[in-house]
Amino acid sequence: MGAEGDRLVKLLTRVGRAVGTLAVSTAILLVLWVGFLKVFHIDPFVGKGPSDVYRYLFTVDAAAENRSVLFGALGTTLWDALLGFVVGGVSSVGVAMAFVLWKPLERSFMPIAMVLRSVPIVAMVPLLALVFGRGTLGVIVIVGIVVFFPTLVLVTHGLRSVTKEAVELMAVYDAGPGTTLRKVRLPGAVASVFAAARVAAPGAILGALLCEWFLTGKGMGYLMLSAGTQTKYNLVWAATVVVTVISILVYTLVTMLERIVLDRYAPQAAR
Repeated sequence: MGAEGDRLVKLLTRVGRAVGTLAVSTAILLVLWVGFLKVFHIDPFVGKGPSDVYRYLFTVDAAAENRSVLFGALGTTLWDALLGFVVGGVSSVGVAMAFVLWKPLERSFMPIAMVLRSVPIVAMVPLLALVFGRGTLGVIVIVGIVVFFPTLVLVTHGLRSVTKEAVELMAVYDAGPGTTLRKVRLPGAVASVFAAARVAAPGAILGALLCEWFLTGKGMGYLMLSAGTQTKYNLVWAATVVVTVISILVYTLVTMLERIVLDRYAPQAAR
């Protein structure tokens, strides 16, 4: 079997592990869900179990309409999350690169970033809405903030974690900071970028839900809020399940992509 065959076997192994992990996570969540309802004696009118959600989505007469409402709102939420994820991720990587090139910038800005990170995003939403509005720009800013800070910390650490010998070798060849960043630091930070993406991607979905809850009046966040006020608890639980499953799937997909990229371009980091 050649190199391509070995890669294919590794890829299939990674996919199998990811699917297995997903199945185990789903089983654990189901057990916790049912156990929560039983242990705390939640009123069946309010607390819906897996069978209730399944019937709501697939077997009742209005199941098709229920799915249409849910997945229509889900599309809006995923789009909001994607916009914020891209903007927050790209800007945080850019800032991290600037930190590595100009250390005084990091010393000046990083403490401010850490202070801002400690402020709950929920407390910042009203102010950000006043400044950036309740439309797409406000959503991008809020979701971008959720993504920005953990990504900044992890990517900055990754860019600085290359070996001293590699940096010294670049200096011997008279490479400037920009060349060293491009040829040594960025390739060495690939694992950190994916680690940040694993954290930030589900966080972007949460940020989008908050925006829809407080600002836009659309998407899954608003759907869950309005369903709760109208005592449509089947819809609330179904929406919660869909968001949870999508978050797990997104995390799993990022992990699979990370394994594929690291196996090909940084096999030492994939071990």
